[in-house]
Amino acid sequence: MSARRALSWLLLAALILPILASCKNDGDPLLTKELKSFSKSNDLTENTRKSAKDLLELQRNVQESLRSQPTLLALPSEGKVMSVAKSQSLHDNNQLETLQVLDSQTTSLNKLAENIKKLSKLKYSAGISREEIVENEALVLMNLLILRDLSQVTASKILFLMTKFDKPYFDELESNQEMKQRLLADYTTALAISAVSANDLKATLAQLQEMRSEGIVKPSVENMITKVVGHYGGAEKSKRAEVDEFLKQSITDKAQGTLSQAMKDYHDSLKGKTFLFDPALPDHPLVHVLVIVSNLSWGLVNTLVGLGFVITAAIVAPITMAAGATIRAFGYEPLFYEMRMPRLRIAENNMQIYADVCGLGYIPSKMSAGLFELDFCTGESFASDHEGGHAKQSALLGPLYFPAAILSYILNMGHGGFIEDWADEWAVS
Repeated sequence: MSARRALSWLLLAALILPILASCKNDGDPLLTKELKSFSKSNDLTENTRKSAKDLLELQRNVQESLRSQPTLLALPSEGKVMSVAKSQSLHDNNQLETLQVLDSQTTSLNKLAENIKKLSKLKYSAGISREEIVENEALVLMNLLILRDLSQVTASKILFLMTKFDKPYFDELESNQEMKQRLLADYTTALAISAVSANDLKATLAQLQEMRSEGIVKPSVENMITKVVGHYGGAEKSKRAEVDEFLKQSITDKAQGTLSQAMKDYHDSLKGKTFLFDPALPDHPLVHVLVIVSNLSWGLVNTLVGLGFVITAAIVAPITMAAGATIRAFGYEPLFYEMRMPRLRIAENNMQIYADVCGLGYIPSKMSAGLFELDFCTGESFASDHEGGHAKQSALLGPLYFPAAILSYILNMGHGGFIEDWADEWAVS
C-alpha cells in the first residue's frame, strides 16, 4: 500500500470513527438489559410483561432500520470537474438509496412515539390497579429513554448523510436543493423528537417520584429507574459535544448557517409538545367541523389571505423557473430559489388545507391563515398540530386573528409571545 493511500485511509478513519462511535445502532445495553428483565419478571403483572416485550420488539425494529446504510456511489474529489449529466446521475442514485433508508427510519421512530401515547393512556382506563399504573409509568420512562437515545442516533446519521450532498458539483442540480431540504427537515425533526422526549421524561419522573412518596413503587421498579436515569444523565453532554464538533468540521459554513437557523425555528416551536397522552387534549370531531365552518364565515378574511399566498406562489413559480432557465442559457447559475407550483392536500391536523409554497418565505417556517396551513420549506408533518391551534384561534377571533398575531410579535420583539403559547395550548392531538 502506497504512503498516499495509507494516509487517505487514516484521514477517513479519523473523520468517520468518532461519529460512528456516538451512533450505537444496537441501543444502550443497560436499557435493553433492564427492559428484558421487565419482560421476564414474575414480580410484575402479566400486562406489564407483555407491554415490555412489545417495547423490546419496537426497539429492535428501530435498531434494524438504523443498521440499514444507503449504498452510495463513490464521490469524486472536491476539485474534480463533472458534467451536469454525470453529476445528476450520481446524485439520483445516491438520493434514491438515501430516501429509502430515511423513510424506514422515520416510520420506525413514529411507531416508537405512538407506543408512548398508548402506554401513557392506560392509566386512564377503568379498573386498572395502582400497581399496574406504577409499572406502566416505568415502561413509559423506558420508552422515552429509548426514543430519545435512538432519535439522537438518527440525527447523527442524517448529519453524516448531509455531508454527502453538501458538495459543489451538486449545487446546480434542482433535485439536490430538495434533497438538502429533506435532510435538514429530517435532521431537525429527529432533534425535536429528542427534545420533546427529554421534556416528557421530566414529567414522567415527577409522576414516579410522587408515586414513590406514596410508597407504591416496588423496589425492583425503583432500582431500574435509579440505574437508567443515572446512566443517561452522564452520557448526554459528551454525546452532544461530539456531534457539535463533527458539524463544525464536516459541512460548509453556509450549510451550518442554514442548519443553525432551522434548529432555532424548531426549538421555538417545541413549547407544549408532548408524546404523552392527555385526556384534555384530544379534539372532538365536532370541533374540527366548527373550526372549518367558522374559517369559511367569521374567519373568511384569514382564509382569503391564505388563498392569496397560494395564488401568488402559482404566479411566481413559473416566472422563477423561466428566469432560471434563461440565466442558465447564458452559462450562469441563478442566484435565487426557483419555486415549484404549490401543492395542496388535507393537512395532518385534519382541519386545514396544507399548501406547499416553499420559496415565498425567507426561512423554513409555517404560517396559518384560516383554512390554509402554509409551508415555507419545512415539510408536511412539521408542527401541523401547532398550526391546527392557530386554525382554532382564527375561527374564534375571525378578522381580529392577524392583528392579534402581529401585536403578539411586536410586544415580544419578533418572537411569538402569547399567540404562539396559546396555539401550543390548543394544538391538535
